[in-house]
Amino acid sequence: MKLPIDIDERKLYFFNIFKEIMWWIVSLFAVYIVFKPIISVIDYRYFVFNALIILIPIHYFRYILFFRKNILFKIRWMRFIVFALNIQLIIQIIRITQDILIVIEEQNIQEIMNSNIPSKMNLNDVFHLLYYIKEEVLGFAIASVLVAIALNLRIMYSFFGFGTKKMQNFVSSQST
Repeated sequence: MKLPIDIDERKLYFFNIFKEIMWWIVSLFAVYIVFKPIISVIDYRYFVFNALIILIPIHYFRYILFFRKNILFKIRWMRFIVFALNIQLIIQIIRITQDILIVIEEQNIQEIMNSNIPSKMNLNDVFHLLYYIKEEVLGFAIASVLVAIALNLRIMYSFFGFGTKKMQNFVSSQST
């Protein structure tokens, strides 16, 4: 009886799954380390958005580096969907980051908390926490937008890059 996948392909498949799980464990650990100063003090309202802007640079950078090995980008229409969704993602990251920064500039810690329970922190602690949140959100939002733009450029290169046969034929026909 012949298996549909030979042994080496199966090992490679499980190795790729293992690598993906390890990347997610490392990235979730990074999220925990960044959030520890925030969640130890308050019930943070923007937890999901903030976790997303921490995960995006880690995974998108990996997708850019290993573009040809990623199963998602081997399918042409999936690359187009990721490209279109990235444009929307960039717009949403900028919009939500602007909203968070406005709230932080007002220095109203109650606006970034889920509950209306007054904080038992003194003003100096509130100031330092808001400063940390501002720097963290701004840094990761900028990184997320830049890496999303870079991934879109990489996707465009895969469609129209100099490595494609159509582009090589076009360049050779134009140079003669």
